[in-house]
Amino acid sequence: MLAASDPSWALTELEPTVEDLDRAEGLVHRTPAGWELVQVGTYEVGCGVAPSAVLDDFGLQCPPPDGASTAPAADDAQPV
Repeated sequence: MLAASDPSWALTELEPTVEDLDRAEGLVHRTPAGWELVQVGTYEVGCGVAPSAVLDDFGLQCPPPDGASTAPAADDAQPV
């Protein structure tokens, strides 16, 4: 599948032929030399290597940058 925002990026799904392996995703990018495999994996594929619009096109999610958390800090916790 090509990214709508930038068709030089593509995502492919790799289906295992045995039951004890997980499905993986492969992210490829077209360069002047041709298609190059950028990353393959089962978690956080594309994070830190593909533009955010491309990640959005493929529905890929990454953790917040720099380890930032969306959870409230301990000092912000409300008493129960």
